[in-house]
Amino acid sequence: MKYELDKWQTLRFARDSDGRYYLASLQQNLFGDWEVECIWGGKTKIAGVASSNPVKGLNEGKDLMGQVTKRRIRRGYRMLSQRLSSRRYSMPIRNS
Repeated sequence: MKYELDKWQTLRFARDSDGRYYLASLQQNLFGDWEVECIWGGKTKIAGVASSNPVKGLNEGKDLMGQVTKRRIRRGYRMLSQRLSSRRYSMPIRNS
């Protein structure tokens, strides 16, 4: 099993109108299989909700992350950051 940490990525979204947040991470699980983990909730709840979506490989995971991004934007969220895990930095997204 080989972890490809340089390919992991995390997207963070927020919707200012109601304080909702959404986090999507493309990563490998304990067994080295690729998955997209999503966590979402709001500022009025103590705990959010999480789901783990297995994908067949890195390319399918990237496609799913693209779909998540389009859906969040369509639903009024703005992207806060995109992080490539192994590089240990965040890339702020500039809003035009």
